[in-house]
Amino acid sequence: MTDEEIVKKVLVDKREFGQIIDKYEDKLRRYIKRISYCVDDDVDDLVQEVFISCFEKLNSYSDEYSFSSWIYRIAHNKTIDFIKKKKIKLTNVDNEELFEDSKNELLEDLAMAEDEKKRVRQALKKMDVKYRNIINLFYFEEKSYIEISDILKISKSKAGVLLYRAKKELKKILTDEN
Repeated sequence: MTDEEIVKKVLVDKREFGQIIDKYEDKLRRYIKRISYCVDDDVDDLVQEVFISCFEKLNSYSDEYSFSSWIYRIAHNKTIDFIKKKKIKLTNVDNEELFEDSKNELLEDLAMAEDEKKRVRQALKKMDVKYRNIINLFYFEEKSYIEISDILKISKSKAGVLLYRAKKELKKILTDEN
């Protein structure tokens, strides 16, 4: 069943909302952890806020955008607001398992040994959240430029530029560490 079909069912019967939770809970939890490096309790709270907001605003969802992009946008906004509010520091965080469930194309493309992959994970923590976010969306969440532009509310070309700059920043951080 497609996301749009699920949304239509939920709009008719709110008790069907569990299908959305079942489909997106793990994905959103992983995404939020990757961009925020929050502790599990905060991630659980953020995921819950995302689903509450989704439930409350589902009537305003337009199939002009994919449902996936729409819910990721809510998750993005909630997480960025939380980071700003809590002034989260990204030091002393080690969440390697966050990167194990995805395709890890970025790390595979770089054909790195395990210790090099760990260096990349550490470098991602040092990046500005907008760059870390775009790398996570593209490489770890496997979102297209169009989906990224929908999630971040930027143009497709700006998504490409941000990804280019993010990769350049990542290389710079890795080079400076040597």
